[in-house]
Amino acid sequence: MDKQPDRQFTSETWLTSLEVADLLGFNVSSVINWSKQGRLKCFRTPGNHRRFVVGDLVEFIRARGWPMPKALAQVAASMPAEVAHGA
Repeated sequence: MDKQPDRQFTSETWLTSLEVADLLGFNVSSVINWSKQGRLKCFRTPGNHRRFVVGDLVEFIRARGWPMPKALAQVAASMPAEVAHGA
């Protein structure tokens, strides 16, 4: 559900909840719930809005074994894969 095919991302790019939802093909309420549950790291702006770092989003996607959105593929390829937990 990649709705931002022309946007260039880096591992440090900030995304809104809606942008994350659009990239992953989920409802924005799912993204907010993941952040409330501590599953997906976020930063709060002074206006109390959530912002997500692309690098954290890539790790979140990898940890769940989900397919990487095309818009994030280049960033993901440049990031080392996380070492398996408990190994």
